[in-house]
Amino acid sequence: GQGDVLGVAVMIQDVTLRQQSNEAIRASEARLRSLALASAAIVWISDHAGKLVDAQGWQEFTGQVPADYLGLGWLTAVHVEDRQRLDRDWRVACTIGEPMSATYRLRMTDGRYRMVVGQGIPIRDETGRITEWIGTVRDIDDQYRLERDLRERERERDALLENVPHMVWIANADGEIVFSNRRWYDYTGLRPQDHWKCVTHPADIERAESLWCKALSSGEPLVLEKRFRRASDGEYRWHLVQGVPIRNADGRIDRWYGSSIDIEDQK
Repeated sequence: GQGDVLGVAVMIQDVTLRQQSNEAIRASEARLRSLALASAAIVWISDHAGKLVDAQGWQEFTGQVPADYLGLGWLTAVHVEDRQRLDRDWRVACTIGEPMSATYRLRMTDGRYRMVVGQGIPIRDETGRITEWIGTVRDIDDQYRLERDLRERERERDALLENVPHMVWIANADGEIVFSNRRWYDYTGLRPQDHWKCVTHPADIERAESLWCKALSSGEPLVLEKRFRRASDGEYRWHLVQGVPIRNADGRIDRWYGSSIDIEDQK
């Protein structure tokens, strides 16, 4: 009868919709896998409330299976010292609906932790309601360690320059002084914004500028003698000023390192 035909039609339509839905899910998963491979990152999707529903690459990185990391289970792979902060910030982002970016340590399959950066953005429907979140987790451990080591070396360098028994300075490639140690300021009484010409003997300024410009243009070390005024008594004393260029990997001058040594007694 017509009812049987209608029932069969409805069943066929239902099966067709299910097939289309399954195909859409498979296509979505394929896109996530492709994006994960292309970006060398974990790509994830969570529901509107921030609970994880898929994460391509998570299992390979952390060793957690979906039963472990779906929902909010992924937090158990975050370093215990970072977990509470990350959980709080993620809940706040989900509440206010704003994009989020955070760095934290994530446990690998071998139990070691690596620094990663996680980013997520909300996806909204035509009414502005958040329907899901999508984001990435990228391994930045090598970059993080390099930057940390560079900062540590800079701190060590600054500590060394501040404690050497001479006036020390650093200039950029254009000859602008970007650092002078404490002994320079104690001796001259100048402020960081003051120019070295303020305490240079007027008779020495033109020659000093000429030799400095020649060194900058030629890239040859700077060696000159000139008089600086001492703040404690106003006396001009002879100093040996030396500077050497520091070049980068391309051979271009990146910095000048120099010193000023009191040679008044020798003169």
